[in-house]
Amino acid sequence: MPHVRKQRERNALLVGLCIEACYDNPLFHEEDSRYPQDDLVRHGMGPTGGNGTPGEKGSRAKDYHVTTELPPSDVRFKKSFTSRQRSVVKIVAIVVIVVLVALLIGLLVHFLGAGTREKEEVPDKQPNVLFLSTTFRGRLRVVEGPFSIYKHDYSNMESEAYTLFSDAFLYKMKLVFQSSKYSVEYSHTEIESIMSGSVIVIFTLKFSPAISVTSNSEHFILSLLKRRMDGDLFTTDINSVTIHAQPITLTTTPAATSGQCSAITLPTCQNATTYHNTMYPNLLGHVSEHQAMTALSTYGELFTFPCYDYSSDFWCSAWAPECHGGRNIPPCRDYCEDVRKSCDGHYPSNFSWPVRCSALPVSSDPAVCRQNPYTPGKCIKVTDPMLEGCVHLGFTETAFPNYAGNIGETSSADMLMLLGTIESATMCSSHATYFACAAFVPKCSGSDVVGQHTIPPCKSLCEGVKSRCSIFMEIFHSPWPSSLNCSTFPDVNDTSVCMGYSQAHEPPKIEDCKKGDMRCDNNTCIPPSWICDGFLDCADKADEMHCASCSDEQYQCRPVSALCIEKAAVCDGITDCFEDVEEQGCVKLGEGTSSGVVHVHNAVSGIWEEVCADGWNITFSELVCKQLGYQYAVSYINKAQTPGRAKATLHNSPHNSSDPNVLQSFLTKSSTCPSNQVVNVRCGRPVCGTRPANYKSATRIVAGKEVEPGTWPFMVSLHGGPAERFFCGGTLISETWVLTAGHCLGGTTSPGGITLKIGATRRETYSEFRQVRKPKSLHVHAGYDPQTVDNDIALIELATPVFFNDYVRPICLPKWEHRTPVGTRCYATGWGKANESAMEYQRAIQEVNLDVVNWESCRQAIANSDIYTPYKLTPNMLCAGGGVGHDACSGDSGGPLLCPADSKRTAWYVAGVVSWGVGCAVPNIPGVYTDVPLYLDWIRNVTGNQLHI
Repeated sequence: MPHVRKQRERNALLVGLCIEACYDNPLFHEEDSRYPQDDLVRHGMGPTGGNGTPGEKGSRAKDYHVTTELPPSDVRFKKSFTSRQRSVVKIVAIVVIVVLVALLIGLLVHFLGAGTREKEEVPDKQPNVLFLSTTFRGRLRVVEGPFSIYKHDYSNMESEAYTLFSDAFLYKMKLVFQSSKYSVEYSHTEIESIMSGSVIVIFTLKFSPAISVTSNSEHFILSLLKRRMDGDLFTTDINSVTIHAQPITLTTTPAATSGQCSAITLPTCQNATTYHNTMYPNLLGHVSEHQAMTALSTYGELFTFPCYDYSSDFWCSAWAPECHGGRNIPPCRDYCEDVRKSCDGHYPSNFSWPVRCSALPVSSDPAVCRQNPYTPGKCIKVTDPMLEGCVHLGFTETAFPNYAGNIGETSSADMLMLLGTIESATMCSSHATYFACAAFVPKCSGSDVVGQHTIPPCKSLCEGVKSRCSIFMEIFHSPWPSSLNCSTFPDVNDTSVCMGYSQAHEPPKIEDCKKGDMRCDNNTCIPPSWICDGFLDCADKADEMHCASCSDEQYQCRPVSALCIEKAAVCDGITDCFEDVEEQGCVKLGEGTSSGVVHVHNAVSGIWEEVCADGWNITFSELVCKQLGYQYAVSYINKAQTPGRAKATLHNSPHNSSDPNVLQSFLTKSSTCPSNQVVNVRCGRPVCGTRPANYKSATRIVAGKEVEPGTWPFMVSLHGGPAERFFCGGTLISETWVLTAGHCLGGTTSPGGITLKIGATRRETYSEFRQVRKPKSLHVHAGYDPQTVDNDIALIELATPVFFNDYVRPICLPKWEHRTPVGTRCYATGWGKANESAMEYQRAIQEVNLDVVNWESCRQAIANSDIYTPYKLTPNMLCAGGGVGHDACSGDSGGPLLCPADSKRTAWYVAGVVSWGVGCAVPNIPGVYTDVPLYLDWIRNVTGNQLHI
């Protein structure tokens, strides 16, 4: 059998040489051709060879040339022969005779060897066709990007949220299959349902005509989705994707044939151009639709690569040229050059530009060649279905380029979808979509007096959306377009000049409070449980006024009891309330111009008083520093007092029955300071992990519910934009460093759009303990991979240090090589949503008890879960939880897993950073955290060893 195979290969080679000699011989030509005779096609992009592989030599069609008098397939001989031509004919005849002899020899060998064939090696067979199918049913899980958070409205097909998700998903699926080997058969995708956890999509892939399903088909489509179902809007868990074919009966569609006009059936070009009929051979030399489709499965990325808005139209005019007047119409030379200028060099490395632009016609006649659809400044009707939202807002006609430099609807739709999705996910600006329409699909206007032109967005609208939303665009790895410069736009209340002025200048909306809530500070809503609880949540103090149990001259010992004491007894060093609550938070170091100046709180006047330097010594400095949570005092100096500020003066011994370990025991209120100097103290090395304001009281709610101010003084909340929209948690590890998750910072490099709030348990209300800081620098781990979420850790350096007190303290870092033991009872804390279907983050910090679990057991639990797993567990990850209703959830990202540093649970360390999970609180499936002990070297290097690790 091998001998027969070799003989057949030799025969095929001789035939191939003969055909190649004929087609490459000068005896063959097209009469009256209008264009050069040089090839329009480079090797590798032509029709398939004898074995079906594009670009290999074998039986091939004559290279494609355009004529006006004759169809491209009409090839003739010259009428007279020269002696040279007669010689060539003889050579051809000899070659044909040799071929015939070789075929006879091959047949003899074939029949003579038939008796021994069964013992010879059998060639590999193609996979057997199992059945025919037009439907593949699948599931996948979206785990990152603006569509990764489940919305309740996804269950309503009429909702705006469902429409936005559906449009984006179906559009992405179309791009996935356009450049695949099933690009011919792929028809469309239908979404069956969208479920929570993060976001699970049940969908159906439709193919027409039916495809032959082999043992490899499902695997191929599965691999295709894993490789390509990814990007700015969707990051898909590759392990969650499943595909199953459903057998049906085959239906067929007639294929286009050479030399005849027929309907376009190439899926990438069908209904994608202004014409509907084509003819072969095409510009690439394919003589049939089958050859064109075969090449398309390899080179389909030419159509989908985002380098030029009209590149798909151009390649359609090359692959399936318009059939007009019995011949096909190639693209014009300048159209080819426009696409080449933008795309050549940007395609994958295995692609080379396949068309010789110089061989194409130059004409303005559409009957000669296809013009570039892009006409700068020309008003056109908005037709892309993805821009339907803009049409509803009145943007029915537009012109390109738009104000971001895009020259077509495709790229404009992508930007509109991105900004609209970010608006929906973060509520960064209620006018983001309107601005996107005005910038990317600008309204076209014009008259007899004023020519056609587009109306830009107003400067104030552009600046408002940019300031509020650009930080989230960076986090999602899609920064604000560099060419979209707000300062170039006009800003007047006239829609004939610019769009969106009234939207930009409308007064802020005052949202309705929930039933039973109290409104204060104009637009702050306070739940009933926060009224008269001893903590100020309103800057105007409305929530703690008129609390019936105590008079205005009294202080209530909340949150531990309802006891009333005189305000003069507060911060005097003598215990009057249970757990000394009135003696907490009495001393602080000043900020700004009074940085480091010792202050004591006067409860009667409600102000902070500077401490007079008279009689001060290092002992009092040590006392202050230890009271504030530091180990020792570095130094102190005397400095000039602030004029007009009330003073507290020292006396030599503490008051009777007072605590000698707090500064207020040694102070007396005074309006004078003989030296006119106050004390400035520098403290060194903070005590970490302690919670002095964590009161053991029956009023405190735990076990997965709200905790009160001071419970976890290490917590930090991250907010984005000028509206300070909450988006992640963090943990304070020193005066100037915050630990968080890598995915919380994502692709952002500029710290200016982020605000950090430390010391406030309640997220959206006023707090007298809150310290607000801006970042100085952002540091995402160099090994962080958004596809696997490995090394999901980051550090934020603060522009100015925080000052420690009872409500702001640093957490301890774990000891070197200290892996948290399995079974350790820890806490996860954060403002995350109560469950997967919740629409809002929690108002106050929630805490939940979790046990650290075995890594291998965690890996198996995730792998065996019925819910799709977003990522694979790596050795850099730690697992905790798994109990019913106990877990971190969306919004807890970046927050800590806090574990006890001693047996009495009086100090705590950060064992993990909230990273990801399979849903929220799914029974028997733990949550996943970045294992902090493995990153101590990295933390030390980034912080310059400032943390005494």
